[in-house]
Amino acid sequence: MLFSDRRLFLAGSSASLCLLASTSSRAAPLTKTSFLLDVLANPKHALFYPAVANGYFNMANLDVRIEAGKGSADVVQKVASGAFAFGFADASAVVLGRSRGIQLKLIAMVHYKPLMTIITREEARVQKPADLAGKKIASTSGDAVRAVFPAVARLNQVDASAVNFVTVDQAAKSALLIAGQVDGVCDYLSAFPIYKAAAAKNGFQLNSLLFANFGLDIYSNGIVATDDLIENQKPLVANFMSAVRESMRYAVNHRNETADIFRKYFSQYDDEVTREGLDIAVDHLMVAEAKGDQLGRMTDEKMEKTIATTRETYGFQSAVRPSDVYTNAFC
Repeated sequence: MLFSDRRLFLAGSSASLCLLASTSSRAAPLTKTSFLLDVLANPKHALFYPAVANGYFNMANLDVRIEAGKGSADVVQKVASGAFAFGFADASAVVLGRSRGIQLKLIAMVHYKPLMTIITREEARVQKPADLAGKKIASTSGDAVRAVFPAVARLNQVDASAVNFVTVDQAAKSALLIAGQVDGVCDYLSAFPIYKAAAAKNGFQLNSLLFANFGLDIYSNGIVATDDLIENQKPLVANFMSAVRESMRYAVNHRNETADIFRKYFSQYDDEVTREGLDIAVDHLMVAEAKGDQLGRMTDEKMEKTIATTRETYGFQSAVRPSDVYTNAFC
């Protein structure tokens, strides 16, 4: 089941009722809300699904609809427009949006270390950013990996314009890579096991150029909401974040069970791929900054780096402060 083919209703649908506690005994109806993922669901998103299967959303009095976006820029636009209450988007997209007057903030960090990577066919011989010169790399139109690459290029004295980026739909990237029509794709490290398994079935191997290994030290994906929602619907935001944080804690401590939960919704992923992708997501969540009661919280220092990198990438002039971009009020 793919989000691009049909919506997954996490409460209030026959497909999900078997995984949620019955609400028939509740005096008040659940509050309907919505959550937009950055891309098609893959094992990095398994962090959120205990909230469904274990009833954390239900216990927070929420009926949550989850759908997939087309990259972080798409998520920022759709959440800002009110089409979705919450989103999962890259911090750099939030910073850029803020510089353009979009009133939206991060309310929790999930990928404390950037998962951004360019996955390439082994025969392309890409071991460092300079090796991407002349290569054809597929990405979506709103891809945060593609957007941030110029900053990585500058850190490594590489000409970013020498890379031939081609814009495709998210679902087409794997097929193009397998067919050899592109040398690589922009994606997140948590998706690497999916690509690796597909490549192995077709008799070739892949490499991953992880930006964090080449000087990129910024925040990556987190939960976003508009200023209006944060200010005027605090109980809704607090309840949503309580359920999400509980879900992530469960995923960290019960990884096999979490992988099983995720595969109930997305059976196209096998056990090994799901668990490997989940482990990568947990590794980028459970950094020292997030240990203990700090899960989801951010710091001005690292957000300043994130803002500076984004400003360098896009060249915007408007002033953007850490307090404009995030709040720890719900973590």
